[in-house]
Amino acid sequence: MKRGYRSVREMVRSLSDDPGFQEEVERTIEERALGRMLGVLRNAAGLTQAEMADKMQCTQGRISKLEMAALRSIRIGDLVDYARALDLNLCISFERRSGGRGKQGVEESNLSIRIPDSLEKRMRKVL
Repeated sequence: MKRGYRSVREMVRSLSDDPGFQEEVERTIEERALGRMLGVLRNAAGLTQAEMADKMQCTQGRISKLEMAALRSIRIGDLVDYARALDLNLCISFERRSGGRGKQGVEESNLSIRIPDSLEKRMRKVL
C-alpha cells in the first residue's frame, strides 16, 4: 500500500535508516531554501517563469536555474534583479549571532528571509 508523505524530509526519515543520508538530504533542502523562496515570491505575484524572464530580460531557463540553485551559487546581483522585477526591495543585513562573537563566514542555516506583509497572504496560498 502506498503511503503519502507531507514532505521530502518525512519520506526520507521513513524510508532510510542511514543518518548520513538523512543529513545530506537536510543539507540539500537548506541549501536550496533561497531558490525555492524566489519561486514562491514569483508565484505569489502571479507570474510564470517566462513572464519573470521578460521582466528581468533573461531567459526562462535562467529563472528556472535561479529557483533551483543552491545558496552559494546565487549572486547578489541576481537577487537585486529578481526583487526589482517583483517591485520589492532587497534588504541584506549582517547581525551578530546570539551567544557570542560568531564565526567568520556565513552558513546556510543562518539564512533569514523576511517576506513583505503585502505578499504574505498570497504566499500562504502557494505554500
